Amino acid sequence: MSRKLLHFIATIITSIFLITLVYYFNVCSNTITIDVKKLERANIKIINLTSGFNGSGTHIKLNEKSYILTSAHLFSRLNADKDVIFIVANDKLRNNDFTEKNEAALIFIDRKKDLALIKIKKKWNYPYLKVAKREPKIGEPVWVIGNPIILNDIITFGKIKDKKENIYVLNAKIFFGNSGGAVVNRKGEIVGVTKSVFMGFGYCIPFLKNKSVIISYSECVSLSSLKNFLKKVRERRKEDKCFPK
Repeated sequence: MSRKLLHFIATIITSIFLITLVYYFNVCSNTITIDVKKLERANIKIINLTSGFNGSGTHIKLNEKSYILTSAHLFSRLNADKDVIFIVANDKLRNNDFTEKNEAALIFIDRKKDLALIKIKKKWNYPYLKVAKREPKIGEPVWVIGNPIILNDIITFGKIKDKKENIYVLNAKIFFGNSGGAVVNRKGEIVGVTKSVFMGFGYCIPFLKNKSVIISYSECVSLSSLKNFLKKVRERRKEDKCFPK
């Protein structure tokens, strides 16, 4: 076995160990005060066979219909609506619930906001999360859920450290596979959607060196951008009779 392959395997094992350690530290230290089970069951794994990307998403409801909220960058740049995608609910009781071919379809995408919406064309009896009404403030705690690497339903804790145009800067750890996952407040309401990750440390890896400590930051789409995105979806539903309901 080559040295490069051994190094790659060691990196993957170390990453999984660190992610699991962060998750259980959050649980054991009573950091998580929200409905964890509901959060986990509303979390969805997205498999895009066309682009080769896997990521996370969240079950939401619009007019009592089930949709999956996720990131735009998980889909092909050209003809994204033709991507072959599958939605997986990480449900141990049902031995993971897969959608069949054409049961999940990308119906709306906004590249600028890095948001996308998937319509589920089957009965989806899983908990869903509501979108928060109030914009979070700097310093407020948030929880990030997703499916990093080969793991499922991993929750990390952090705080909103800064606000930029259309995004929040978080100190919560995110990893490859978290893209599209929900960022929620104390009530378990969605306040943001996780953006791209790079090398498992955070979007664009903006490291800040403070004395001898290196802190990694991550970013998510802001609540205002999310609300604007959903508003466009509702408007499109009214204007276009062919738009999937």
